[in-house]
Amino acid sequence: MGKLVVTEFVSLDGVMQAPGGEEFKYPGWSFEFDRGDDGNQFKLDETRKADALLIGRRTYDSFAGAWPQREGEFADKFNSMPKFVVSTTLKDPDWNNTTVLDSGDATAQVRELKEEFDGELQVPGSHRLVQELIELSRLQGADPLPTPAIVAVDRLVSEALDRTRLAAETAGISVVSGGDTGLTVRGSEPQLLTALANLVDNAVAYSSPGTRVAVGIRRRAGSVEISVSDQGIGIAERDLERVFERFYRSDPARSRATGGTGLGLAIVKHIATNHGGRVDVTSTLGDGSTFTLRLPARPPEAPLPLPAAIEIESGAAGR
Repeated sequence: MGKLVVTEFVSLDGVMQAPGGEEFKYPGWSFEFDRGDDGNQFKLDETRKADALLIGRRTYDSFAGAWPQREGEFADKFNSMPKFVVSTTLKDPDWNNTTVLDSGDATAQVRELKEEFDGELQVPGSHRLVQELIELSRLQGADPLPTPAIVAVDRLVSEALDRTRLAAETAGISVVSGGDTGLTVRGSEPQLLTALANLVDNAVAYSSPGTRVAVGIRRRAGSVEISVSDQGIGIAERDLERVFERFYRSDPARSRATGGTGLGLAIVKHIATNHGGRVDVTSTLGDGSTFTLRLPARPPEAPLPLPAAIEIESGAAGR
């Protein structure tokens, strides 16, 4: 049985190295520092241990555009070893020895990869993919709601907006909230915050500059509804039933631009289900979408069973 090893460049104050390119917020900063002989040897040893790479689409684009033109032991290793890309938009990879995981259940495929490789399945960069796989692993544990607590919805909305504010401002999108105040739900605040932040982040990612994302709160028949509405590209009717599937992309071209993994809405659905609630979507193609998270006032007595989790180890450095 192999293991996943995540390797990323992260500064002491938590800033992660972007995989490359001017469109990323933090490209290139790690290359300003000399790792020294010990650091270079560490990276070389780390690369030698890898039996295969697991990466997302944007990291693939960055690596495939650079490593085939390079020479040396690093380049030889990266170019020759098996590479697995989690993507529903990459159809014809031209980097040697690359396989695309696009079955709709990449978590099952990753588990199979772990069984096939006795050594390390290395995940360089691909931060968003890593974080969402970790989140799914947490949700798939035996006790996803160990100690339900009273959660203030006002604070939940405020923190979710804070998480996405920078991305929205950078994209020229305004994010507002309103509705009933003073409402509470019961459950896991970190999980609920992840779900709501994913919905807002998704709305921002699929909106155009100059538009607005609105978060609404209301109490209805013993439950609390939190809606996230955008004025973005909308979703075709044929895709509405599938948007909560893992790795499903209703707009592959937009997904390449935003760098999403296709896991965010699946995570929202898991969290809603384990809180005894649900998430729904209404949309008009070309005229925006509304996702509504509906939560009961009390937690479910027994969370629904979920698939087995994926074990992920974190590496010390690298991209």
